[in-house]
Amino acid sequence: MKLELNFEDLERQWKARQLDLFPWLDGLFALLRSRESIIKETKKRLSSSTQATMVQFLSSDDHENALVAKEIIKQQDYQTILPILLYSLEKVSKNNYPHRIMESLIDFDPVISFGYLFGYLNLRTNIKDKIFLVLNEIFPIKDIFTDSNDGMKFLGQIFQALSHDLRARMPSLGRLGKWEEFNYLRLNLMIMLLLFHKTWQDENARFIENEMQKNQAKCNS
Repeated sequence: MKLELNFEDLERQWKARQLDLFPWLDGLFALLRSRESIIKETKKRLSSSTQATMVQFLSSDDHENALVAKEIIKQQDYQTILPILLYSLEKVSKNNYPHRIMESLIDFDPVISFGYLFGYLNLRTNIKDKIFLVLNEIFPIKDIFTDSNDGMKFLGQIFQALSHDLRARMPSLGRLGKWEEFNYLRLNLMIMLLLFHKTWQDENARFIENEMQKNQAKCNS
C-alpha cells in the first residue's frame, strides 16, 4: 500500500505528548494511593490525553501502565494512531519495545497494520533494523533470509496482495482482530516463506552446478 505521511506533523505530535500527565511524586498522597486506584486514575487520564502520549506510555517500565496504554491505543482510529505508533520506533530505544509494537499492531486488523508497517518502511528506510525486529516477533525471517531486505521485500509483497483480496479469498475470517485468527493466517504465510526459501536454495544450487559444468567444459576444451 502507498502510504503518505506528514513527518513534520508526527514530530509535532511527539513533542507535544504530555509527559507530566501523572505527577505521582507531588506529595505523600501518591504513596497512600492503592495500586488499583492508581491504575484506574491512569486509565482515566490517559484516555483523554493525546495519541502521542498514549503511545509514549506503551513503553512504560510499569507493566500495568503499559497494558493500560495498549488497551486505550486499541480503541483509537487506526488511521491516526498507526502513524504515530510506528513513528515511536524512531524515538523509543528500549529492547522490548518492538515486541510491544507488534502486539499493538495485531490489536487492529493485521492486514491493515502490516500494510502500514511496510508502507512506513518504504518512507523511512533508516529504521529498517527496528522494523525487522518487529517482523521477527511474528515471522522468523532472520532464520530464513540472510539479508533482512529480502525478507521484508517478500513479506511486503505478500501483505500488499493480501490487502487487496484477502476477504475475497478468505471471507470467513472477517476482521482479523484477534490473535487466534491472525495466527491461522500467519501459519500459512510461514509455509509460503519456507517454500520460497527452499525454491530459492534449489535455484541457487542449480545455478552453481550449471556454472561449474560450464567451467569444467572450458577446462576440457
